[in-house]
Amino acid sequence: MPYCYFTLNRIGMVEKLRKTHFTKKYSVQFASTRGNISQPFYFGEHLDHAAAQTWQVRRSEFDKMLLDNAREKGANVFEGWRVREALENDGAITGIIAQDENDNRNEFIAPVTIDASGRNSFFVNRNGWRVMDEQLKKVSIWTYYKGAKRDAGIDEGATTVAYIPEKGWFWYIPLADDGERWRCGGKIVSLSRNARSAGNFSARNPKQSLDCRLPAPGTIRGILGDRRLIPIDP
Repeated sequence: MPYCYFTLNRIGMVEKLRKTHFTKKYSVQFASTRGNISQPFYFGEHLDHAAAQTWQVRRSEFDKMLLDNAREKGANVFEGWRVREALENDGAITGIIAQDENDNRNEFIAPVTIDASGRNSFFVNRNGWRVMDEQLKKVSIWTYYKGAKRDAGIDEGATTVAYIPEKGWFWYIPLADDGERWRCGGKIVSLSRNARSAGNFSARNPKQSLDCRLPAPGTIRGILGDRRLIPIDP
């Protein structure tokens, strides 16, 4: 998103991103249920700042860049270690116990401990802190594809969002070319609780769940073109 620019700039990442192969993103557009595409919403028409241009990143590469940047800035990075438990004092988290590659347990004390474990939600799950919002119970299914359509010029990196009635949202995110010069596209379907309960959703078979919720053929042609999409591994 454009306003991520300011955080990325403060930590010295903007110049590094400008040197990458990541697809530049200037806009977002929307697709109707019939496949009609709206005019792009160009960030630069509403924000007169370098932040109006951002990037479509492949997370594995971007996360590695962030980790290396933190190391360059003086952070101590321990790869291959696993956090095993949190240290507490009077109800406050005061650090962690981590296990290194040799199975040794190491204690780290800190004035502030941040859980950046993402979906693992280490502290939340260990301490039972999760409080679900009944209106925000959602799930995402994503994959990568080769052969997806890309627009030209500054529209090459535009995210396309389509609403799928009773099924959720379909996101098309164009990524950078791979070594075979194919166009790569990522897509995400976000499903509400009602969409999940409607059937055909399986946490054990996400591919089947994704396939049954793709937009109708006319809508797919409107968003992604007529080329056959070929799933690839991340």
